[in-house]
Amino acid sequence: MRLKVFRVEQVCFFELGWGKGQQMTAQIAYPETLTQRYETWQTCYLDFYRTSLRSPLSDNYQNDGQNDLDGLRGRIKNSGTLSASPIDYRSRLVSAEAGFLAEFYDWLKSRELLEIRSKIASLASLGTESDLFLTCEPLALARFPWEIWEILGEFGQRSNVRIIRTPANLRHEVTPHPRSGKMRILVILGDETGLSFQSEITALKSLERFADVQFEGWQIGQSIAGLKERIAQRLVDPEGWDILFFAGHSNESILTGGELAIGPQTSIFLQPQLLKAKENGLQFAIFNSCKGLDLANTLIDLGLSQVAIMRKPIHNSVAQDFLIQFIQYLTQDNDRAQRNVYDALHHACEYLKLDRNLTYPSAYFIPSFFCHPETLPFTPRVLGMGHRVRALLPSRRQTITLGAILLATTITPLQDLLLDGRLMVQSIYRQTTGQIPKDRPEIKIVQIDEASIRAGLIPDRKLNPIDRTALAKTITAIGAQSPKVLAIDYLLDRPSPEDPVLAKSLAQLQSSNISLVFGSDRQALQTIGVSPTLLLPIDPVGTLTRSGYVNFYPGYLSQPTGSNCSQGCPFGFMAAEAYLSTSPEAKATSLPRIPTWRSTLQNFGITGFTPIVDFSIPSDRVYLTASAIDITSKRSEPSSEPIIILAAGDYPEAGMGSSTDKFPLPSAMAYWRRVQGKPALSQLTGAEIHAYMIYHALHKRTVTPIPEVLMILLAGLFAGTLQSRRILATTPRSSSKLPWNIVLTCAIYGGISLQSFISAGVLLPWLLPSLVLWIYQIPIHSRKRSP
Repeated sequence: MRLKVFRVEQVCFFELGWGKGQQMTAQIAYPETLTQRYETWQTCYLDFYRTSLRSPLSDNYQNDGQNDLDGLRGRIKNSGTLSASPIDYRSRLVSAEAGFLAEFYDWLKSRELLEIRSKIASLASLGTESDLFLTCEPLALARFPWEIWEILGEFGQRSNVRIIRTPANLRHEVTPHPRSGKMRILVILGDETGLSFQSEITALKSLERFADVQFEGWQIGQSIAGLKERIAQRLVDPEGWDILFFAGHSNESILTGGELAIGPQTSIFLQPQLLKAKENGLQFAIFNSCKGLDLANTLIDLGLSQVAIMRKPIHNSVAQDFLIQFIQYLTQDNDRAQRNVYDALHHACEYLKLDRNLTYPSAYFIPSFFCHPETLPFTPRVLGMGHRVRALLPSRRQTITLGAILLATTITPLQDLLLDGRLMVQSIYRQTTGQIPKDRPEIKIVQIDEASIRAGLIPDRKLNPIDRTALAKTITAIGAQSPKVLAIDYLLDRPSPEDPVLAKSLAQLQSSNISLVFGSDRQALQTIGVSPTLLLPIDPVGTLTRSGYVNFYPGYLSQPTGSNCSQGCPFGFMAAEAYLSTSPEAKATSLPRIPTWRSTLQNFGITGFTPIVDFSIPSDRVYLTASAIDITSKRSEPSSEPIIILAAGDYPEAGMGSSTDKFPLPSAMAYWRRVQGKPALSQLTGAEIHAYMIYHALHKRTVTPIPEVLMILLAGLFAGTLQSRRILATTPRSSSKLPWNIVLTCAIYGGISLQSFISAGVLLPWLLPSLVLWIYQIPIHSRKRSP
């Protein structure tokens, strides 16, 4: 929100702007009594600090608006000691302050401004805009303590908007990029005549644990020309500065935009050097001196992000206490919040108001904070190790949201849905980049499907258990095609009157050196999933006869544990092993097994690294299919695939017991079917998943997913690090910059994730970790200030 207040003769105009160009205006009569009350307060303020602390602000004070170098930061004699005075200057000041503030509050609460106050309260309550950027003209109006305007109190809201000043003219861009590395602070100590900077020097030196603090200032015996040259050279140091601090005398000046007294009877304003310092990364300047309104307006107009000044003459002791509290607030290490300079200034003012008001009345509303509307209050990198660590932690709102995301990772259906979507995206990426396997498939699935049943291959639909005579007929026909391996995806563990017929067919294949792999039920703890009546006389359980369990969790790769199969091996793994055993040059090839580290994690219940089935590979690069009736009737071409899987097709009776052998078709496979112009399907069979597992084993293709929980935590740590280092937190709030930085980061990570899936076999989660980055940054971006 931006509020412009300008006075024309006896009328004040208020103009409130917010959002995307919305605005409202109001006008109200300016009461002359307000000026009278202010001038009375000003006289009492100067009388008190000139007499009661025996430290005159000026020996020949003149009213505001006159061009003088007196009446600046107080010249101290016996600082902090109260003197007896026949006039109670403190009571007079307190009474004048109460009268002025009452008149000021009454004016601001007038009914003419009700609509503007209501809109400010409404926007602040929504949390979308909590900063009110205030511009006041002329200078006499800007001298009022607008910061103490409690706008929300009228509407029963506890919190208040942050009133931040900004000049009417903004002709330069803000600093494009903050400095990196150790923070640097340039301290310029001006004319010390009648002042003492020792407390401030001590406070500033306390920052040397965190920052490079360098001092520059006039000393007795030094030439003024040399001092000006040193200050100018310091400001334009190519290494840059984060903070500029000035202590001493200063004054308003319309012509030069403010003056700084750097030595006796010597004032300067270094506009070219300050522009260069801004380009080198200067973020914040604080002037612990008097009458800084012109100075702040000019510096913000030059493009400096933010400035803290004193609007009125300030007593030396007040200036010292203010700076001590300002620095202590920034550096104390007792909470997780990132402490910025606005909050530090507000804290110091609250300290002067609540803890030191008896000693320093009215001092609490002298400081003002100026900021460019497109920047955030500067957060110095002056925090201790404990604070740095806590700065990485999420805020309360972020913690709740992160907790919800972490909870989502425990919901299995949601994780399956995310994995399914990711594999489809991976398929699109494969096609776009041309990273599709070129080899012919080594696997054919012969399915006893509805077409085979309708053709009479299975009499009377004897499907569960399968009719073993029909099975024998199909096996004999497959043997005629001379495959290397026949993997039978049927459980044949129970005896059947038809076993002699089936045993004869199996014996014929074995005599032809065709390896047989039988399916077994892992839950039944079977060592070989075949009835004793079917055990083959040539090689009952050996080189040519193997068994593997057909149980699997859809979408995840089944791999054996250990170097042998004493606890059983997956069906697909055994089929691949059988094929490799038929090739002399491939016998020494070792198939992928569960590595020791993953086995150890599984023993502790950590299953997040379980490899997945890569459905992003087109199915026609993995296997071909044929109907059993086409094989038995010799209607299909002779098969050249070395591995044949005999399995159930699309009939509903397929499966083990109450478990079906049909599974939802992965979106990746559906995508490839659309691309290849094939009819749409809604399901795939268990045999097709086994074919993918055989392919993975033969090609040593293992895709290991990195657990979502781990990547979410790493994303949170990464985002927290960016915020703690101000890489994002102090970025200009242009809506075209900050979101695109996040988009670019997520896009680069997404590209790495997609390629690492193919090249390294590592699945890096993208969606939820990217969402975490947005969660960390949305609170910053959503507070985007009104233009």
